[in-house]
Amino acid sequence: MKTVLTLVFALFLSSPAIAAWQEIDGGISSVPKETNSTIQAVVLHCVDGAAIDVYSGGDGTIKPAAGGEVVDYFYKPGFIRADIDGSAFPMVAAGSGDAVVLFSEGKEAEGYMAPLDDALIGALTAGKLLTLAFDLNPTTAADSSTFETYATFDLDGHGETIRNAIGNCE
Repeated sequence: MKTVLTLVFALFLSSPAIAAWQEIDGGISSVPKETNSTIQAVVLHCVDGAAIDVYSGGDGTIKPAAGGEVVDYFYKPGFIRADIDGSAFPMVAAGSGDAVVLFSEGKEAEGYMAPLDDALIGALTAGKLLTLAFDLNPTTAADSSTFETYATFDLDGHGETIRNAIGNCE
């Protein structure tokens, strides 16, 4: 996966006018339109179904850019959501080397991880803006809000590219 990450950063750094989603080996990737986190890129691809990998600076763990203590959010519900044009989709994180892998929120017996929800995939292909929001330091958020750490990604006009990347994963 390091090769994919290196390729993602090389593609985005090489051209300031690059499209929001870029095809990479085995999927597509985008850099945040806006973020207050350490998130540097997201990759959508197929691995035993549709997958969302989130790449972050440092040790790979997503953190607020301003720092601060971060609660353990891996394999636990209630700490992450994907918001697409006002529709919220609860997510759960797992670690995978260089990336944080996001799953739809599932049952406790499944480690709270479930395949990406079909409604989420449909929203990704039809939506305009994806916000990945994290409740990483609930006791220290400046305004006491939840899901204070975020990264937004442009989806507008990229539905076909997203559909081709993850629309038919098995």
